[in-house]
Amino acid sequence: IYGIQPGPQLFQEHPELTWGLIASLYVGNIVLLILNIPLIGMWVRLLKMPGEIITVLILMLALTGAYSLQNNLFDVGLVLLFGIVGYVIRKFDFPIAPLILGVVLGQMMEQSLRQSLTLSGNDWTIFLTRPLSAIVLFLSLLTMFGPWMFKAMRKSIEQR
Repeated sequence: IYGIQPGPQLFQEHPELTWGLIASLYVGNIVLLILNIPLIGMWVRLLKMPGEIITVLILMLALTGAYSLQNNLFDVGLVLLFGIVGYVIRKFDFPIAPLILGVVLGQMMEQSLRQSLTLSGNDWTIFLTRPLSAIVLFLSLLTMFGPWMFKAMRKSIEQR
């Protein structure tokens, strides 16, 4: 933002900024320590509150924070939607690692998809006519649907 490029050269090019930031983190930790030691009793009493009350307080703070950023009810709805999605993910024991992997790699995969479609003239069959891409696509589908197929096959065999 200020003409500063993050990376390994940051310590050499802008040492005053880097060491100032590190020093401010130390000062912040000391201030938090000074403030929190007298408040330990209050934090313990707060943790002894029923979970329902704490949940409502956290929800209130999250919704207030979402609304206060841009004074927009859409942001509040978005927070509620992602809260429901998170609840469903936790309730049905969805694995988190593939979700994180999808978020991290999704943009690169989308860019590669656009490149492939541009090179093929928007022809989706390029993914089936090329041997390597067809194999990768088949293995991806097998990875996604294989466990359900094998489970159904095992049940049908056991019923006989």
